[in-house]
Amino acid sequence: MKWIGAGEFSINVASGIFTLTIGKLLYDMTGQLWAFAGVFFVELLATMLLQGFSGSITDKFGPRKILLVSINTLTAVLLLLSLMSFLTNENLYIFVAFAAAITISKPFTKNAVFTLIPSVVDKDNIEKLNAIISASLQSGQIFGLVVGGIILSFESKQLIPSTITFFLFISAVAYYIFFKQIDNNNRSDIARTQREKKLNWRYTLKVIMSNPILMIALVITTFDFMALGIFNLLLAPVVKYNFNNNTNWLLILELAFAFGAIITGAVASRVKINAEYKLLFTLLSSFSLMLFLSCYYFKLGSVATLLAIFLMGVSSTLSVVAWSATVQKLSDDKVRGKISSIRLMLNTLLPAFVVLAVSAFYQSGGFKHALLIALFGAMLMVFVSISLIISDLYKVRKKVSVVGLP
Repeated sequence: MKWIGAGEFSINVASGIFTLTIGKLLYDMTGQLWAFAGVFFVELLATMLLQGFSGSITDKFGPRKILLVSINTLTAVLLLLSLMSFLTNENLYIFVAFAAAITISKPFTKNAVFTLIPSVVDKDNIEKLNAIISASLQSGQIFGLVVGGIILSFESKQLIPSTITFFLFISAVAYYIFFKQIDNNNRSDIARTQREKKLNWRYTLKVIMSNPILMIALVITTFDFMALGIFNLLLAPVVKYNFNNNTNWLLILELAFAFGAIITGAVASRVKINAEYKLLFTLLSSFSLMLFLSCYYFKLGSVATLLAIFLMGVSSTLSVVAWSATVQKLSDDKVRGKISSIRLMLNTLLPAFVVLAVSAFYQSGGFKHALLIALFGAMLMVFVSISLIISDLYKVRKKVSVVGLP
């Protein structure tokens, strides 16, 4: 499992560098937000148009092939663009192409990794591997932000493409070593069986609709991504209104969340998480969202705010790990890629809707109005979590669990 962790760490280092540097460089080159906004529009468009396709080909060819092909292809494309950035002055178009290539590859790599997990470990270790991936994501993002910051401080923008490409190459090597160490016969047989049966999206939707536990899991999983979207959206306004516009607090608040997630992921990778408590984890995550939003609204001070954000990092990681394992265990092996695509689409589109709603209230009524609508959303998530817990307890008394693992 260490090589999967290394692969995910490296790819998220590249993502961290990309997130910090590409947006700033595009803004510096154009003097406008259109290029930066265009990157996120392409990502949303790619999610809507490519997720279904990525799920289908993952089921057809297997996650191993899709993951290696997508990472190796992306690395080759970025290497070519990196060489072009050294040989030409047309850096704007190169950086736009660079951003587009990374964005388009995301549906394939994310879907392949999520689909891969149940096929490389037994059911008892799925939570542990999800925890390793979660910790690798956060630690990789932090390291990437540091590396990106160093590059920007030396004004060496020519190094950005090559540095991102280097870490993607390390990720590709790590995954190649991992796959060399495991037996792939079962996955080859699964892919061949799927091609013979030609299972389509109608069958996939039938599988989901016939399993209420899986339906609940796909929806509840979005709660943590909604919370993270709200957290990231409000960072800049919070620093402006609550921390005297001291930009150092942007990094401090991000680190509070990341440390909570990394510590929890590291512990969960060694100690088995009881997925039966997943609704409690979601309740705690939703409550911590409500708590740190209250700290923002009432200006309760830096210590209370940092503790609330740290708690959110802990609880959201526990929730994501538990619910991801639930979806992976409940998914039909024959259409796991398609179910993963639906999960990723929901985790992108629903949080995007929430972020747009909060942004609209910020534009129309200011910071306080945005906080109030975000608080209302957090309280709604708490209410749903409590309702499901009560429903589950009621069903358990009848010895028929609705949201527990089978």
